[in-house]
Amino acid sequence: MNKVAYPAAFVNDQQNDSGYSVYFPNLPGAFRCGDTLADAMLMAQDRTGLWLFDELKCGRSYPESSTIESVSLESGQFVQYIAVDMDEFVRKHSQCVVCKNVSIPARLNPFGERNTIHFSKVLTRGLEEIFQ
Repeated sequence: MNKVAYPAAFVNDQQNDSGYSVYFPNLPGAFRCGDTLADAMLMAQDRTGLWLFDELKCGRSYPESSTIESVSLESGQFVQYIAVDMDEFVRKHSQCVVCKNVSIPARLNPFGERNTIHFSKVLTRGLEEIFQ
C-alpha cells in the first residue's frame, strides 16, 4: 500500500459561516474550498490525490510531508492530516495507456492495413468486453 498523509490548513470563510478554504503547505498551488467542513475535508483528500498523481505522471517523487506542529496558522485556522491511498487513487483515476508488443497472424496484417484497422483499439475493445 502506498498511503500518504499531508497537513492541510482549514480556514473558515468569514463571509459564509459554513464555508471553508483549504491550503496545503507541502503542495504548492494546491487549494480547495467546501461549503461545509465535511465537504472541505472530502475536497482536500481529492485535491491531495490529484496533486500527487500529477507528480507521478511527470516522473517526480512526492514532496516530504511536514508535521502538523510546523504549520503556521492564523487565528481561526486549524490543521489536520489528509490521508490518501495512492494505489487506490491511481487505480480509480488513471487513464494512462501501457505500450504492449503483441503478435498477430501474418495473414491478418494486410487486411488490417488495407482497412486502416487500429490494432490497439481492437485489442482494447476485446479486453473491455471480456472484463466488463
